[in-house]
Amino acid sequence: PAPAPSCGCPIPPGIMCVQNKGGFQRMTTFCKSRVPPVFAETLEPLEDAGEIKEAMTKLGVELCQKLLDAGAPGVHLYTLNLEKVANGILQGLKLWEPVEEDK
Repeated sequence: PAPAPSCGCPIPPGIMCVQNKGGFQRMTTFCKSRVPPVFAETLEPLEDAGEIKEAMTKLGVELCQKLLDAGAPGVHLYTLNLEKVANGILQGLKLWEPVEEDK
């Protein structure tokens, strides 16, 4: 059989940074996304915005690390112009540290 067509460039997996319950539910329904069940299970009992961001950052770090460990060429974080969870994921992966003016 003929080899599969390729663009010849690495394609990193895209990760949606979950910021809140409503956005998570809208996006997963609208996009018909497949999401690891642990995300919905973790999000369900949480109400506080800070707790949600903290929990989703932790899960994001774990997911991204698994992808990188499995050979992903990187990850593409979809921030939707909301930086808190994305920054937390990058810090958790030791890929970024804020400088004083970023804090």
